[in-house]
Amino acid sequence: MAVGWFAALANERNGKVAMVEAWERIAALPGSWHAQLWLARTALETHDIRRALALYREILTRVGETFPVTLLKQMSGDLGMHGLLSELLEFTEPCFTPEVHGLEVGNNLIKANVELGHVDRARQIVNQLRMLPRPDWKPQLSFWQFEIERKGG
Repeated sequence: MAVGWFAALANERNGKVAMVEAWERIAALPGSWHAQLWLARTALETHDIRRALALYREILTRVGETFPVTLLKQMSGDLGMHGLLSELLEFTEPCFTPEVHGLEVGNNLIKANVELGHVDRARQIVNQLRMLPRPDWKPQLSFWQFEIERKGG
């Protein structure tokens, strides 16, 4: 992807600060959202939660009604890695379409719901994903079913 290449070149030449500056330049372009995604990750890494959440809000409004798998996967993964499970659900669940985002995003939603004790919602996502013609997902969905039952659901 061009955004990644541009930022990687800046990083290679002048370090992480230059890479972040490259993302900032790209983020200023109309319709841009990918650079903001990386800026949000950087904000999380530096414990600037407020900025990261503001960037995610901006991204979701820029993207419109069709949310790319890569966006939801990285956003939910980054929020989860930083222990922001409620925020993960707040930002990701309304955008999640099982048929579009599948297990790639569903895993993060299920895990966050299980961790927060929302076993009914976790079970609902597992069941939505089981209804899709993806036998390759069966082992992972069985794992989640076991985890849900173990949590008392």
